Amino acid sequence: MSISNINLDSINNLRKDSTGLSTAYFSTSHDFSINKQLINALKVSAQQEKQDLRICLHADPEETLHNMIILQHSTTLSHPHLHPSQSETYQIIEGKIALVHFTGDGRIEKVKFLDSENDFIYRIGNKQFHMLFPLTDIAIFHEARPGPFNRSQDCLSFPWFEKLTNQEKEQFVIDTRQEILKNIKKYG
Repeated sequence: MSISNINLDSINNLRKDSTGLSTAYFSTSHDFSINKQLINALKVSAQQEKQDLRICLHADPEETLHNMIILQHSTTLSHPHLHPSQSETYQIIEGKIALVHFTGDGRIEKVKFLDSENDFIYRIGNKQFHMLFPLTDIAIFHEARPGPFNRSQDCLSFPWFEKLTNQEKEQFVIDTRQEILKNIKKYG
């Protein structure tokens, strides 16, 4: 089968769920492996659907361990946040990402870059304001965290950030990204 003919909807042991922030494909099997064919299918599907996608190795959101293979586009604007009682681990599969840590008032504290050639796994502890963004057109990474995930309790924003308009929030994220890219040696 050629790569262009692979579709995530046709792969056994995956169930599509479009109710989240990005489309997710949940494993319907307790034993599930990721291979190059599945990564290629993820890339093809993301290109066809023109959105970020994730493959969840856990069967449903209520499981106690969440493992996700995430494809994120460089155009995705994720907001800074913290997890009050959970840590999370990232492992890059393809591309390059920046994990930006912030002080409580929104200043960049440090940046961690992940790619497959250098540092490729990074753990962020709880209670740390952070955000992730791809430095390549797409980035594919493995994210692991405790579950179940309750967005309103497990993912908190800066109090001052929530007072901003949507346009101001977007501008903060864009400005942060530009600051990192402009001063990549300073933060690397």
